[in-house]
This record gives sequence, structure tokens and C-alpha cells, in this order.
Amino acid sequence: ISPQRGGGGQILINGPNPSVWEKLTVVMLGSNRLALRASGGQYFSLQNAPGNPVTATADSIGDWEIFEAVPFPDGQMAFRVFTSGFLTVGTGTELVGTGGLDDTGKFSFVLYP
Repeated sequence: ISPQRGGGGQILINGPNPSVWEKLTVVMLGSNRLALRASGGQYFSLQNAPGNPVTATADSIGDWEIFEAVPFPDGQMAFRVFTSGFLTVGTGTELVGTGGLDDTGKFSFVLYP
């Protein structure tokens, strides 16, 4: 998951190797709810626009920045968005909030020291 450096806060699912742009901060909000903050300080935010893109543009946490973590027995996670969909890869490599509970909406995480 790679927030892009330019304006617009686009988030792509294409980072070949971890770099400073892929460093995310998870803000735990309780009850399996969390917010994701990009290295630039902005929070991931579901947009009420065609395709429900998710961008790293919010300066604070509101309903549109809260994700509910849904764990799977295989160790992967899905993240429910405010509009009841799930984070997934869109038609290109962009992060969107229109997925379902299937393999395209499941994520694994690698933690680096």
C-alpha cells in the first residue's frame, strides 16, 4: 500500500519494496476500529465519489477515516469502510472502498523493525 507523493493523496497497491512512503501508522480506536496515517501525516479517507477511491488527504479522523478490521483464520485482514464495502484494489492499482469479503479484499501485513 503506497500513498503517492504528489497532490491528490492517491493510494496505490503497487509498492515493490518498502520505503518511507509505505510506512503507515495504525491508530487503534477500539472495537476493531482503526485509522491509517500515511508518512506525510494525512489519514486514509474514503471519498464519496464514483468508485469510492481512498486517498491520504484527511487532516483528522472522522467517520470516513475509520476502518473496521475483520480478521480471517488464515491471518489476513479485511477492512470495512463507512459505506459498508471493504478496501480492495480498484480497476487499476488504486485503493478503493467497494470490495467484498473475497480474496481481492484481504490484506496481509509484514512488520519491519
